[in-house]
Amino acid sequence: MKAALIIVVTVLALCVIAVVVLELVVTSGLDSAKEPLVVLATWEIKPALEQIAERYESATGRRMDLRFGTSQTLLAQLALSEQGDFFICASERERDEAVAEGLVPEWEKWPLAYLIPAMIVRHDFEIDYLSDIVPEQMTLAIPDPELEAMGRIAVEIIESAGTTPEFGEEARALVCAMPPSTPEAVQMVSLGKADVAIAWGMMQQWEPDFLKEVALDPEEITRVGLVRIGKTRFCRDEEAATDFLRFLGGEAAQRLLNKWRYITTRAEAMKAAPDAALGGEPEVPERWRRGKQNDFGGVDE
Repeated sequence: MKAALIIVVTVLALCVIAVVVLELVVTSGLDSAKEPLVVLATWEIKPALEQIAERYESATGRRMDLRFGTSQTLLAQLALSEQGDFFICASERERDEAVAEGLVPEWEKWPLAYLIPAMIVRHDFEIDYLSDIVPEQMTLAIPDPELEAMGRIAVEIIESAGTTPEFGEEARALVCAMPPSTPEAVQMVSLGKADVAIAWGMMQQWEPDFLKEVALDPEEITRVGLVRIGKTRFCRDEEAATDFLRFLGGEAAQRLLNKWRYITTRAEAMKAAPDAALGGEPEVPERWRRGKQNDFGGVDE
């Protein structure tokens, strides 16, 4: 009798455990079964955001759909497709346009990252200062200033560099290419198609075996880039979006941003570039625009 009672109790306990486990499986599968959070994100944040998204998926079970591109391309994609829960943008011009068109009602007040311009070169290339660039002996790549915020800041840096107007004229003549994105400008250096790229300094981390960062003199840094995130008008799950924003501001996400050498505080950014403007959009002189006879050896397409 006693043995039979033990068997009955054991069976009942196993049934209860099975029900609990089944409930946990069903519940944990609910978030993964939901539509993923779609994030349209600038290339600048790619390596860190991929790892943050992976960590978030593991922690919550909610899937993430990351779509990368230039800020300008992503803005056009958002307007046409009307799809995307978040827009992560590194260009104030596109941020303002997104608000004006009602695509992003407002941007989070805290920058996701502060970006510091620098020179990116191969390990075997020796240069210490921007003024060390020698005309007709070195080549320079910058992102297209009509497409990328980094390109516009690079033009501003070149135009402002040196103590004489001649340096600016000579530097413009050095520019061998203006590819449509900042990663492509950096890639030109790693492929040996340019000696120097003016880009965001942390991008050296993307190919550490081939590239190194050469810091600009703090006085040469005219502007610090800001990466901001905003919920779009098409956000489908406010609760999940709020949860993801909370995760981005948490310790785990901040550690991953720091791992990839993103600056996440205003104080640290101002320490690197004390005289620089935070964000903003510099004007690009007409001579740097595509389709004009230029100092780059021909007519831009």
